[in-house]
Amino acid sequence: MCREIPEVRNVHHVHVWMVGEKPVMTLHVQVIPPHDHDALLDQIQHYLMDHYQIEHATIQMEYQPCHGPDCHLNEGVSGHSHHHH
Repeated sequence: MCREIPEVRNVHHVHVWMVGEKPVMTLHVQVIPPHDHDALLDQIQHYLMDHYQIEHATIQMEYQPCHGPDCHLNEGVSGHSHHHH
């Protein structure tokens, strides 16, 4: 996503699970403050649909890098799918 959407600097806290037959996702996206927040959000949602067939995602946009202790929350916990991109 960082390579294809110029405003996206980092993606972290990615969680994907299935609800019935469909994947859902939550993620944090560090971005350059956009001129049009809604247009960037729409672009990210379309990217997720086009590349991963994710129709429902909860996206938390962040304007500062993630440096706190929670940035690595759940890393290494068995049975928990967690990816940094």
